[in-house]
Amino acid sequence: VPLFSTQLSLLYQGKPIFGLVFNPLTDQLYSGSAMTPTNINGRSVRVSQANKLSEAFIIGGISSHRENWEHDKSWIIAKYTKLVLECQRVRTLGSGGLCAAWVASGGMDALVYLTCEKPEEIFPGQALINFAGGVTELVDLPEVIGPRYIAGNEVLVRQLKEFLLS
Repeated sequence: VPLFSTQLSLLYQGKPIFGLVFNPLTDQLYSGSAMTPTNINGRSVRVSQANKLSEAFIIGGISSHRENWEHDKSWIIAKYTKLVLECQRVRTLGSGGLCAAWVASGGMDALVYLTCEKPEEIFPGQALINFAGGVTELVDLPEVIGPRYIAGNEVLVRQLKEFLLS
């Protein structure tokens, strides 16, 4: 299944103040900024209000081509397995910007990257989620190389952070 998007973000003092993700297959343009709440083709959207991981539809990001894969592989597989058992549903999809856009629009409840992502790859989605009433966070973990990115509404982000730290 083809899954890709075009992404753009604008940073101010190191933080995304504008995000744009375009899905050419569905002709959907997601955009959001500090001045304009996140929208799809001009229609305002908000993050999901789901409040339990056990009832949430989560995107579990795993990229086996990341440089930390070999070091972190056992931890990633164990956490992913546990995530699948604790959540309503977990999907692993490509196109991080598009996945974040789905979280920003409430189509998915939250996302957690179990591999360490490059900051420039998450900035567009981070802006969309933040300007749709959501929360994004990088979580440092002692067992793995690099922080892990989580996003969604405040309640699910807190639960995902506890999950990662457990």
